[in-house]
Amino acid sequence: MTDFLAGQTLTDLHFPPTTDDREVGSYTITTTTFGVGTTGGVYADCGVAFTAPITGKVDLEYGGQMSNSTTNATIITPVVRLGATIGSGTTIVAATDDNNVQVTGTSSQRRGASLLLQGLTPGTVYNVRLEHRVSLASTGTLQRRYVTATPRT
Repeated sequence: MTDFLAGQTLTDLHFPPTTDDREVGSYTITTTTFGVGTTGGVYADCGVAFTAPITGKVDLEYGGQMSNSTTNATIITPVVRLGATIGSGTTIVAATDDNNVQVTGTSSQRRGASLLLQGLTPGTVYNVRLEHRVSLASTGTLQRRYVTATPRT
């Protein structure tokens, strides 16, 4: 927690709001590279814009319910970009298996993860969107995705 000095003027940079998005629609994918393409169902971007607090730190929580048509994995991961438009802007944190949430096999399971973003520029607006892929040729099914950005003050 940031220490505040007596008489210090607090601003919106000290306490920006938590933002979150929840998308319940079910959709299918077959791509083996991260992106937002689908092969069927109801897809909507799952993402939020957020303002970096004075600390430059934001906690991301994300996840969803997933399954696969085979013994392969269905995977989601956050992508963080500069700017308020979800899915647009300079990439700050790229799609990577290092930050992923995955389910392997045909049993539908709900999973989640968290990621601490550090070194953000205070007062700057960023956006995060969940992207997805399958590990090998197969069909993944995703639904009930969520992402929350909570500024650390």
